[in-house]
Amino acid sequence: MLCATNKIIVHKEKEVIRAVPIKDFFFFMLYIDMLKIKYNIKEIASNIFAIIIKDDYTRGMLFCKIQEYYECGNEKFKNKKFSIWEYQYWYSHKHKGCFSYPADYEGFNIPLEIALRCRNTWSIETPYDEEMDKILSKINGGPKTYIIGVKSLKGMIFKHEMCHALYYTNKSYKEDMDQITNSLDK
Repeated sequence: MLCATNKIIVHKEKEVIRAVPIKDFFFFMLYIDMLKIKYNIKEIASNIFAIIIKDDYTRGMLFCKIQEYYECGNEKFKNKKFSIWEYQYWYSHKHKGCFSYPADYEGFNIPLEIALRCRNTWSIETPYDEEMDKILSKINGGPKTYIIGVKSLKGMIFKHEMCHALYYTNKSYKEDMDQITNSLDK
């Protein structure tokens, strides 16, 4: 919004966040244009969708909110509505003052129903939230649908995330893995 003071007013819902001088708005728009998030969605098995994102930082930021909603070790965030800024504050204090999340995790795995439940709790706070919202809208899966976030469809990270997906979506695979796990010494 442009106002008489030659500033752009940036809103968050009905609350004014900040006034940005018009000269800076050009650079802000240039930044947003540079932040085009590049990904591919591929159904790699029945009800298993891979979101392939080559850039580690982008992949980490895109999945951060839904992954931590799913299995965060802090009950303040797990299965709760939270702000990415609150999460970053908490995470950075846990990691010596640095928000290193995108460098700490290479792959992601989440049941689609959990990702959709998370999406229904959030406010769009970043371009990553906006893009994840678009991605989730593009995936048409049944009740046992799983999504994974990976750099490529090759390598150990992909295989690891696929194991999570198969365990969730394939009853026979789950039974076989449970049998192996239960046979191990405790």
